[in-house]
Amino acid sequence: MLLRCEQIATVVAQTDVVTLELSIAAFDRLVAEHPEHYPHFARLAVERYAVMLRQVSELLALDKEAPLRVRLADLIDLRRLEDPTRADVIEVPQAELAALMGMSRQTLSDLLKRFEKDGAIALSYRAIRVLDAQRLRGARPRTELFRGVSEIR
Repeated sequence: MLLRCEQIATVVAQTDVVTLELSIAAFDRLVAEHPEHYPHFARLAVERYAVMLRQVSELLALDKEAPLRVRLADLIDLRRLEDPTRADVIEVPQAELAALMGMSRQTLSDLLKRFEKDGAIALSYRAIRVLDAQRLRGARPRTELFRGVSEIR
């Protein structure tokens, strides 16, 4: 849609997901009939692009702890942005999170235990409760689109 040419896309999911495809023609009709929706599509694309760029830059770092800290904080911020009433729990098996982060399950487990000892998170079966997103994030600035999301304390 953004490039307005044929593209191949692959979706690989670690959990159940719903994937929607909107053709160029359908998108054009939608915004022609309802131009008030266009800013929402643009914001969605820009927000997800900002998160993706931050995650790619963090993943390219040799340090595995910093990207994981930022990813957990960003996941909670995304949940809060989408629904401010949602709990501060990330429900994901550690094996899936490790695959998402490009690290071994053991490395992830060791890092999560370190974060738990630090008081930033609490671990339970298939879930991570974020107790202090700012402690997780450390000195790294919050992704711009999350600036309005209240801190998790």
